[in-house]
Amino acid sequence: MRSAQPPLALVTGATSDIGRELARQFAVRDFHVALVANDPTVHAFAADLNAPADAFQLDLAVPDNVDALVARIGVPAAVAINATTHEHQLAVTDSTVRATVHLTERLLPAMIDRAYGRLLFTSSGTANQPVHKAARAFVSTYAAALREELRGTGLTVTALGPESHPARLYQDLMAGRAEVAPETPLSKIAAQLKPDRLVPAALRIVANARSVLVTRAGGGLGGDHA
Repeated sequence: MRSAQPPLALVTGATSDIGRELARQFAVRDFHVALVANDPTVHAFAADLNAPADAFQLDLAVPDNVDALVARIGVPAAVAINATTHEHQLAVTDSTVRATVHLTERLLPAMIDRAYGRLLFTSSGTANQPVHKAARAFVSTYAAALREELRGTGLTVTALGPESHPARLYQDLMAGRAEVAPETPLSKIAAQLKPDRLVPAALRIVANARSVLVTRAGGGLGGDHA
């Protein structure tokens, strides 16, 4: 069941475009928001949120009474694979795959004990970022497997999959560098799906206990009940 206290939403990557919009949407829905980011601006963002919010820089330790988990953890790898270091490529999988699993597994037991919880993972499908794309594919399949495993527990699992989104971190990385592959018609369409349109739709599906959300060309949203 829901806890008597206001629900707590943990948003990782909270200073990214999608992370900021998720935090804003949770705030207007009367969640207490915990913001986690490897970025000192997370503190200023929390102060400007106009809602109960806590900011954590680099620290992913949170209380176990979490009613919503948003996992958006990753390191971009948008340049040619021979133009990045071995360490950078491993950092992509380490942060996107290992950290996502680690954080989820730490938070799930309390959610299962309460028979209530909402997990929302953010994936992507950027064609010119092979390691990043493979790591994000893991996030999508991990979410799908969790959904089946948690069926009937009172928890829901949602995967938000924008095909491509020009995140600020990605833009900073690509500054002054050539793309590995040119933009495709699909990526151009997907890039038009702005967070202020995408995120509210995702949270409506989460609120209705639906379990899978994938955005496709044209902005279509699909989901089904857990």
